[in-house]
Amino acid sequence: MIRFCSVVAIAVLGFCAQARCATIVSTQLTPEIHEILIEGDLREGDEMAFLATTVGVGRALVVFASNGGDLTAGLDIGRIIRQRGFATTVQNGKTCASACALAWLGGTTRFLGPASSIGFHAAYNIRRGAPTVSSVGNALIGAYLSNMGLSEQAIIYITTAPPDEMNWLSLQQARDRGIEVALLPVRPNLTGNSPVQHENNEQSPAPSNSTPNTGPPTRPIIPDPALGFSVAIGQTFRDCARCPEMVVIPPGQFSMGSPSSERGRLSNEGPQRLVVLSEAISVGKFPVTFEEFSAFIQATNWRYSGQCWMTGPNEAGESDWTDHHFDREALSIEGNNPRHPVVCVNWQDAVAYTSWLSRLTGQRYRLLSEAEWEYAARSENNSRFWWGNDDGRSCEYANLADQSARAHLGQIGWAFSSCRDNFIFTSPVGRFPPNRFGLHDMSGNVWQWVLDCFRDNYNRAPTQASQPVEFAGCRRRVLRGGSWADVARDARVAAREVSDHRERRATDGFRIARLPQHLPR
Repeated sequence: MIRFCSVVAIAVLGFCAQARCATIVSTQLTPEIHEILIEGDLREGDEMAFLATTVGVGRALVVFASNGGDLTAGLDIGRIIRQRGFATTVQNGKTCASACALAWLGGTTRFLGPASSIGFHAAYNIRRGAPTVSSVGNALIGAYLSNMGLSEQAIIYITTAPPDEMNWLSLQQARDRGIEVALLPVRPNLTGNSPVQHENNEQSPAPSNSTPNTGPPTRPIIPDPALGFSVAIGQTFRDCARCPEMVVIPPGQFSMGSPSSERGRLSNEGPQRLVVLSEAISVGKFPVTFEEFSAFIQATNWRYSGQCWMTGPNEAGESDWTDHHFDREALSIEGNNPRHPVVCVNWQDAVAYTSWLSRLTGQRYRLLSEAEWEYAARSENNSRFWWGNDDGRSCEYANLADQSARAHLGQIGWAFSSCRDNFIFTSPVGRFPPNRFGLHDMSGNVWQWVLDCFRDNYNRAPTQASQPVEFAGCRRRVLRGGSWADVARDARVAAREVSDHRERRATDGFRIARLPQHLPR
């Protein structure tokens, strides 16, 4: 963990992974305006607590009083603030430093009280009891500040002070570096066009438009033009009645792959590297379903030919995507549910579906890259599974090869989990809990095709999540997530599968992504 400081804070919400988290309190000032106070040092999980606090909030002023804390929490809170269009300030007479100051910079309008302090220094790790500047941490800060529109001069000022020192920001220093800051009046103007008072007591007129840039107006709009969606992070939408339901997930960064110490790890899961998702994207809440794929087939008469490999007592057989329950006995047990994930689709089928959906809606759909998939699956979690490290709980969270399947399939040489999830083959989507991003079936049920060509390691792999691995003559593509025919080891978030792009199997489906409206394909 990259740290900024270690002052004790108070935990009040259940998202924080540590006992000492910031206090986050929302107060409704008017029917349309909230004040959200963040006190104490930021810890991992505080970003989710803050996001939960903002549900249903329109305009807001976020008030900070914090000496710092966890870098990732600070950056994520700042991104949420910017995407929601909130204003920020520091509680009068208090300090906001390090990770807190980075979150404060997310404000669409930034205020500073006359007796308040804003302080910055370089990111650092604690090594052998001493702080050491983190070049990775500073790179993350630089990317964050660039996305906020700050100048190179401002970025240098914010990231150059040694860990045991501080660059304290005054209004004049902010202006000299192009950082827009206003002196906090008795009550910040969030509703009208009153002038804003500055440090030298001069007044500048409010913007000429009828709504000041301190929060989203009451009519529904994109929370931030940079977000590129009509809903906020964590919310869902559909572009048409039979289109998949999509969830907007936040930008961020993560360590892709598995460490050499991870139980069940394969060599193709490394070496680990830092990968950045620089823009929010939307991801299918579920794998594409039988019903959704049927709409594509009916609309396009897509030519579907070839064998689908059936996994079961007969191991292989002639079938197609319509035979989604695999045998009649299972069909009578589980029911013909159109909300099952589609299977027996190859990579070409999945790409054709996204192309059709793009034409139908005018939006930009595609498969996820492998890095986007792992980022979405991890949902800010570094453990083996998105729910933790415990194999024994897999039946609570995923449809895998379990005792239900064993009882039906018999002794066929498979490995089975010792628990029971009550499904023999696929389960209807959404029957198992979602991860922290609100995505279901990221582990188990069906393997999910992604864009990437398969390489047996991550050497020289892209560090931008939106860039898939591609090379000439690619025939083998990557699948992720594990399936109903696999044990927990194969459902780890770092686990990879590979198949020929033309091959269809009864364990394979796919999940889709939709790009923000302002991004290229």
